[in-house]
Amino acid sequence: LSAADETVVLLRDGRVLPLAGCGLSPMQRFTFYDHIHTTGLDVPQAPQARAALTLGKDTLLRDYAQASFRMRGLGPQAQTLHLFVPPEVKHLVGQTARGAIRDEDEVIKEAAAVDEPVVFRKDSGTGMSD
Repeated sequence: LSAADETVVLLRDGRVLPLAGCGLSPMQRFTFYDHIHTTGLDVPQAPQARAALTLGKDTLLRDYAQASFRMRGLGPQAQTLHLFVPPEVKHLVGQTARGAIRDEDEVIKEAAAVDEPVVFRKDSGTGMSD
């Protein structure tokens, strides 16, 4: 984007032109979205375009989805996404997944150890169940 918030193209010779008047087809362009502009900016991409997304430890699902869907034509034999995950993030994801599996196993074991059925009652004062 330009300083005036217009979608522009930087040509190899250093000239900056408005996207609409650059004369380049989507197949001839490389589009870069920084974090802030993955929401709301719509630049048409080539039918077979590939997107490279990076996943950081603080990436929110909403931000990931917004970045992914800059590619409006995702699907088989169409646009694709390639996710790049740094080793530190891969390690954190693995730890979280292992913890979730362990927690689920613990809940199942605790439930199996209970001799009486669990009864849920509606609390007339708050509408909450226990």
